[in-house]
This record gives sequence, structure tokens and C-alpha cells, in this order.
Amino acid sequence: MAERPTTCWRQGIAEEAAEIAAGTLVPECACMAGLFPEKLLTATDAVLDTFEDQRCRT
Repeated sequence: MAERPTTCWRQGIAEEAAEIAAGTLVPECACMAGLFPEKLLTATDAVLDTFEDQRCRT
């Protein structure tokens, strides 16, 4: 099965958070959380769940 884009987006958010915590990235340069807020990730996963459910039925 292919990896969902939301998985990559969440990994990017976590990586940026770790870099900020380590002091290797200034918060002003972090963009992932702003580009991919949790509401968008949840909605995207819901759409993908529906697509996968319908695809498996056919």
C-alpha cells in the first residue's frame, strides 16, 4: 500500500519541532505546521479512508 501524504506531512512537522527543540531551527523558519494544520490532516485522512473503503468494495 502506498504511503499517505499525511504521514509525510506529520513526519515533517515532527522533524521541525525536534529541530526547534534542539536549537537548530528558529521557529520563524518552520513552515510545516502552518502549511498542514491538524484540521487539514484529519480531513485529508477522512477522505482517503472513504476512498480506500470504496475501492476495496469494488
